[in-house]
Amino acid sequence: MGAYAASKFAMEALNDALRAEIGLHGISVSLVQPGTILGTRIRSKRIRDEASGRYSPPDHFPGATPTLATLGENSPYSRLYASTRERLRLADESGVGDPPSVVAAAIHHAITSAYPQPRYTVGRVGKVPAWVVEILKRMLPTRLIDAVIVAMMMRE
Repeated sequence: MGAYAASKFAMEALNDALRAEIGLHGISVSLVQPGTILGTRIRSKRIRDEASGRYSPPDHFPGATPTLATLGENSPYSRLYASTRERLRLADESGVGDPPSVVAAAIHHAITSAYPQPRYTVGRVGKVPAWVVEILKRMLPTRLIDAVIVAMMMRE
């Protein structure tokens, strides 16, 4: 999860820097921040394959894609990994999320608008609009947000 979060923040920082640097030349830069988007069949297939024992990490990048088997039952991450995997499986099977068209619409607006927004926060996170989640993350104390994320990650 750390690498995923780091890459998201890196993209946000790059977007902000580019917007400031090339905005001087009349070029707009926008960031699309989607919530949960449907159509993650690749992720679902991996979860099914791993559960049936058919999945193994790619040979060319060993250890980069952990499984419960490679983590081991005594790993401090095994419970977190199992919980996250189960939540992803349930989300994929339940069809919770928005269609990719919400992202496409935001991209279309950013490309065609005379005044594109710096950020397009689209879709939902669970049943909550993604823009509400973004506002709450900026308003609530960091320790509270951390506690909520950990509770959600460890929920079974």
